[in-house]
Amino acid sequence: MLAADGLSPRQCVYVGDSPGDARAANGAGLGFIACMQSGLRRPADFHPHRVDAFADTFPDVVEAVSRLDT
Repeated sequence: MLAADGLSPRQCVYVGDSPGDARAANGAGLGFIACMQSGLRRPADFHPHRVDAFADTFPDVVEAVSRLDT
């Protein structure tokens, strides 16, 4: 689907709240934003996976995305 839209995986971002989500995004070559809204995870829980940004709440994801390419 990405190829059909002319996008590379690094032009896309996966938003999730678990290390498994980070693993899936990393494996697919996608950017990853960890949403911490549930309070169930801490940033350290995502080690050793690549996390491009952390968002405290879901609405904060918009700002996190805007900072990714700057």
